[in-house]
Amino acid sequence: MIPEERTYKSFNKSEYRSKDTDLRFHGERHAYAQERYRELVGHEAPIKIQDREDAWIPYLSKQLEISLQEARDLDYQARMQISQELGHHREDVVAAYLGGKG
Repeated sequence: MIPEERTYKSFNKSEYRSKDTDLRFHGERHAYAQERYRELVGHEAPIKIQDREDAWIPYLSKQLEISLQEARDLDYQARMQISQELGHHREDVVAAYLGGKG
């Protein structure tokens, strides 16, 4: 998303936070993260279904007909992949885009 010849700081200052454009990148990041989660997991992101952290993994397990551990692993792997793709490399930041986590 950031051109190679630019730093994050310069991009953030001039483009991402620009008030001179109708583009709102942050909303696009949410949409991307949620769509990517669906692609990787095979189910909508928790924020689109419900956002109760304690209930997400059991719900996902039941919906995908997999074990709780498989659901936990699948969710975690997807979150880490999305986090890396978005440049955060942190699961807690991606939780804001995706919703509840197990």
